[in-house]
Order: sequence, then C-alpha cells, then structure tokens
Amino acid sequence: MILQGILSIVILLSLWRGAAALHKRQLSMYVSFAWVLLWMGALVIVLWPDLTSQLATVVGIGRGVDLVVYVSILTIFVILFKMLVHFDHIDERITKLAQHMALNEYERKEHAKKSSDSDPRV
Repeated sequence: MILQGILSIVILLSLWRGAAALHKRQLSMYVSFAWVLLWMGALVIVLWPDLTSQLATVVGIGRGVDLVVYVSILTIFVILFKMLVHFDHIDERITKLAQHMALNEYERKEHAKKSSDSDPRV
C-alpha cells in the first residue's frame, strides 16, 4: 500500500513534468501523447496490479509481472530502433552538410586565388 502511494506520486509528477515540457514546446505532441499513454498505463498497473495477472492469463503468460516485463522490453526495443533510425538520418544530414560546407570553402578559396592571380597591381 505504501509502495503504491509512492509510485503513484512519482508517476503523477512525471505526468506533470511531461505536461510542462509540452507547454514549453520542449516535446512534440506525438511524443507527449506517447509519454502520457506510458505513464497512464503505469498508473493503472500500480493501482490495480491484479489487472496484469488477468491480462497475462488471457494471453497465455503465467504471471502479470512477466507480462509487464515482456511488454516493457518490447517497448524499449521499439524505442531503441526508432532512435537508431533517427540517429542514422541525422548522421546522413550532417555528412551532407559537411560536404556542402567543404565544397563552398574550396570554391571560395579557388575564387580568391584566381582573383589574386589576375590582380595587375602585383
């Protein structure tokens, strides 16, 4: 009972911080919605732990805790995959930007070199 209270407070504080981040535009609506779903699911599990056992029985898993662990691991893998794809996309964009900047710098130096070579005052 005490642990339920502590966990409920932690979850509610996390929801509040998520709402504040959305309000400050630190999180997108999509990410905020995902976090709200996650924390609300955690709150339901904390307040009604027998629900996980009932769901586990329905899907053919022995204990509710096992179901929570399996779903948590699967969720972590999905998030990790999405992050890796996102990082790969960022890496490609940084590479293209660096190439573009290097070409611009080269062209600028070549233009300056040609200008100084054709200067009759020298």
